[in-house]
Amino acid sequence: MLVERSARAVAARLADDYLVLVHPRRGRNAVERWILTDGDGVSLAEAAKRSGWACEGKGCRATVRGKKMIWLDPEAAPPPDCRSAQIVVSAKPLRRACGRSGEGRVVIDRFDVWRHGAHAIHVDDDETLRVVTARALQGDRPWTYALVARRQVLAPPDALGALGEQGPTDASTADEADTSAADGADCAYAGNDAATQYRRMRPASVPCTRT
Repeated sequence: MLVERSARAVAARLADDYLVLVHPRRGRNAVERWILTDGDGVSLAEAAKRSGWACEGKGCRATVRGKKMIWLDPEAAPPPDCRSAQIVVSAKPLRRACGRSGEGRVVIDRFDVWRHGAHAIHVDDDETLRVVTARALQGDRPWTYALVARRQVLAPPDALGALGEQGPTDASTADEADTSAADGADCAYAGNDAATQYRRMRPASVPCTRT
């Protein structure tokens, strides 16, 4: 399953080993790259006609290799049974309404894609779930950017020092952070003053490899 960097576009490898898109018009650049890298010669219009996702209201469901998957639109409310799904992807913060990632399940929301970029979820031969993120592939290099919450960048110098250079990064504090930080996907270069280097930058999409 592939998740675009805003979680507004997802694709899953379902029947016949083809990628099936939820909304091909969303995240068009990423979706086109997924299809191209997959060696699939169809157009977006043709790919959109493939069946596999069952959509109702603002949410869609699918099953791949026995794993129940749920995708939620930015305006969708978490369904009551989302805690029983093995894979949950939401384009808005879930604030643990569908539980959290753990053994045997993966939960990805707006905070996760803001923090780690695009995601690829693989079901291995032993039925375990393996997640690869664009941020992890990018690595910690001199030219990479460290994510900094907007409230930290705009805070007074004394408050910034109290928060620390990198700010809160664990899941518990991230859920309490201002949602606008995730919506803006704002980053600051870790090696310079955050206030002067404040800019927008996101990780690139993860490659669509068959593993």
